[in-house]
Amino acid sequence: VKTILPYESNSQNLSANRLFAVTAEGIWNITNEGTLNPTIVTDSAVWTESDDPAGFGVSCEYTNDNNDHYMFYADGLNGIWQYQQDVSDDWVRPTGWTYEVNAAQAPFPLQDVVFVMVFKQRIWVILEDNTDGWYLPVASVSGELTKFTFGAKMPHGGNLQGLYNWTVDSGIGVDDMLVAISRGGDVIIYQGEDPEVTPIGGTPWGARGLWFIGETPASRRIAVDYGPDLYVLSTYGLVSLNSLLRGELITGKSPSQKISRFLRADVESSKTFSSWQLVINPSDGFLQIITPKTSSNIYIQYNMNTQTN
Repeated sequence: VKTILPYESNSQNLSANRLFAVTAEGIWNITNEGTLNPTIVTDSAVWTESDDPAGFGVSCEYTNDNNDHYMFYADGLNGIWQYQQDVSDDWVRPTGWTYEVNAAQAPFPLQDVVFVMVFKQRIWVILEDNTDGWYLPVASVSGELTKFTFGAKMPHGGNLQGLYNWTVDSGIGVDDMLVAISRGGDVIIYQGEDPEVTPIGGTPWGARGLWFIGETPASRRIAVDYGPDLYVLSTYGLVSLNSLLRGELITGKSPSQKISRFLRADVESSKTFSSWQLVINPSDGFLQIITPKTSSNIYIQYNMNTQTN
């Protein structure tokens, strides 16, 4: 098992909740404890691409304008998948996704989607080996996707590794920021409502800042939000975006400064692996850095108590 997906239904009936496990073969329903033969629920059953990073994916939940609740999952080999519990218990490809090619509408390459997230009521995705982001209309799960170019703004190169939602005090009140991170280690923070239109009375779209945090691992699960902060994993260790926004040095007040000499060495030696992950465990009150297990090493996890740091 490489990814766990907890699906929280918008129904008061808890029996509508689901728990899924993702392996290199597909997505499995593991909701019922003690099941010896779980069901693989990916449409077309077994995936055809099972090499790394198959199964090491990202997910998000989304409710559209009709109050229909969805979960989306994407990884680096098997594209994007969609789940809607009150329609079926199967994971299927999204439908109705298009984009413009040579002044004509064409089906969006769903099999090449490697990342999915939600920012200000829009679903955003990233395509494989690409530096652009694509987004759907507001409160929609289908329609024409619009391209937004990030690569030209990232001087250290590399593909667009991920997009992350960060809620922070922007100086004029609390606002949601879009954080774009490249494989080369560039971090760009965007603020605004709509990448194309400046709303009347709203916040105009624009970059708030650009920082370099060192090369990031091959994983797309390298960032996690905790309270007013967003932590990002790189060859510098664990980086606090709040500290960057305040102009502090990366090496100054890093959350991982007490173990940086161990963590940095691990990241540098295993940065090509897709299994790196940052996790917040609310019930136990800790942040965990999950490291890859190489052929010559045991599993090593780094844990920080979120109360005492």
